[in-house]
Amino acid sequence: NALVTLDPPVGSESEAGIEPLLRERGIVPRKDMILDAQNTSGRDASAIISLGMPDHPVTAARQAVVCILPQARSLDIRPAPEGAAACTTRAILACSKESFSQVRDDTGKVRPGRKGQMTVAASSERSGGGRLIVVGDTDFLGNIGITQYQNQSFALSAVCWLSGKSYAVPITEREDADRGFNLPGWKKRLLWWAALVALPQAWLLAGALVWWLRRQ
Repeated sequence: NALVTLDPPVGSESEAGIEPLLRERGIVPRKDMILDAQNTSGRDASAIISLGMPDHPVTAARQAVVCILPQARSLDIRPAPEGAAACTTRAILACSKESFSQVRDDTGKVRPGRKGQMTVAASSERSGGGRLIVVGDTDFLGNIGITQYQNQSFALSAVCWLSGKSYAVPITEREDADRGFNLPGWKKRLLWWAALVALPQAWLLAGALVWWLRRQ
């Protein structure tokens, strides 16, 4: 069982080396990068908003799963090639219908790709055992990306499915923790007197002492 993450190719970069294995499992990474015209979160258009498929065990715990993939490539789901072990391949996450892709050729030129909803995360499961999840982005697992939207819950649910669990981690919206602190009444009054009375008086006394010493 494995979780594979692949970023869009950069420059003349073609393949990472694992693509032939993924093709045997019915998942074909495309050499493109997706842009999301529907992204109104204030991020760059290359940060796509991906939606979970309600019929997949990884995302079935919640009707609407929303993840942010900072830079993603699309994945094609195709039948396993002849001679390969039979497997079931399904989409897990897909970008919005307002998305489009760009393809960079070997010369560095960018040309238009596809338009519309595209798969950005998929799973493959063999009948004899062996589970695989492929995500067309790696940054969503980074220190910053993992805290965005429901990325962390999606990652935990994906690992849970890969480990053979029969349930999915409920994917919930991330809430900021309340880091405020409350002081008892007497401590609040003490803090008020120290900040607004004692500290200014101390500075005045120090100034007066310096003035008196200089007069001597």
